[in-house]
Amino acid sequence: AREAIAQMALVVVMIAVVWGSIALHLTQQRQEVERRAARDSANLAHAAAESIGQTIASVDEALRFMEAVYASDPRHFDIGAWANRANRTRLVALEFAIFGPDGKLAASSFGPANAPTDFSDWDFFKAHVDDPTDRLFMSKPVLGRTSGRWSMLFTRKIVAVDGWFMGVIAASVDPLWLTELHRK
Repeated sequence: AREAIAQMALVVVMIAVVWGSIALHLTQQRQEVERRAARDSANLAHAAAESIGQTIASVDEALRFMEAVYASDPRHFDIGAWANRANRTRLVALEFAIFGPDGKLAASSFGPANAPTDFSDWDFFKAHVDDPTDRLFMSKPVLGRTSGRWSMLFTRKIVAVDGWFMGVIAASVDPLWLTELHRK
């Protein structure tokens, strides 16, 4: 009987060792899967951030160029032609616009405005009116008053050669485009 109990105890110990080994192996596998998932997620986040950063830099470069061209000769600036040339370089802008010093829409790449729409109460315009610096402003997604489409506004102030505030230039970007960018 002692021998049967000893054999039974040995079987129980062997089963416990097997189950313990299986549990240890599964724990190690889970930890490895979690490490890989964390690494892959970090790589994806980095790639998405880099891509979005490049897009923002590209839109900002277009705005700076547009500002320089417009400020040098506002009377002869054709925003529609300029937008067509700029968007051929794979920009993601839905619309380019110029707002006068009063906040009213002065020109749009969508074509002439039927009635001047006032944007002086919008955050993007307020951000530039009293700011002495030349900085890029990026809005939260907003529903356009003239386009009726959701967009993020990337804006810069327009300053004349003599320092006079001429208004604000804007590029409207579809916020979904920024989220779809890294899925491809």
